[in-house]
Amino acid sequence: MLRPIRDKVVIRRDAMTAPVDISMEQLIRLGLLLPDIGKAKSRVGTVVSVGPGVKEHMAPGDRVAITWHDGT
Repeated sequence: MLRPIRDKVVIRRDAMTAPVDISMEQLIRLGLLLPDIGKAKSRVGTVVSVGPGVKEHMAPGDRVAITWHDGT
């Protein structure tokens, strides 16, 4: 397991989703299959562990919003 140092947080990004301009429900209703290459990275994740220097109140298991390119 990764252990963050200082003010870092380890977050597990949710599974990839449909592009932001169309929902998965719409794709299913239309009978379209979207390959993984066409899916977008999720902007939500779950906190796995928190470093000792993090000043915000966070705990493992919390759901957080993340920016598009975090972790890349």
